[in-house]
Amino acid sequence: MSKPWNSVQPASVSGLVTFVIVCFGAVALGRVKQAMDGLRHECTQMDIRVGVLQHVLLSSRLKEKNRSGRSAAAAANDDDDDNVLRGY
Repeated sequence: MSKPWNSVQPASVSGLVTFVIVCFGAVALGRVKQAMDGLRHECTQMDIRVGVLQHVLLSSRLKEKNRSGRSAAAAANDDDDDNVLRGY
């Protein structure tokens, strides 16, 4: 069974190098894991922002469609009313 990294006692230069690599490797791995967690969080936030933007765009398109539909219907009704009043 291997010893935990904090109980390694370097006996030579190569042992010291191994000790440093193991210690700083663990720190680097921790930083990589933190960076990955940060990226996951940012991706989630961006997904939420994209969804909100899609919702806003869709609702504005629907509102514009309703406005233009009402305007066209109102214009058609106005023309029909004018024709009826004029006797055509």
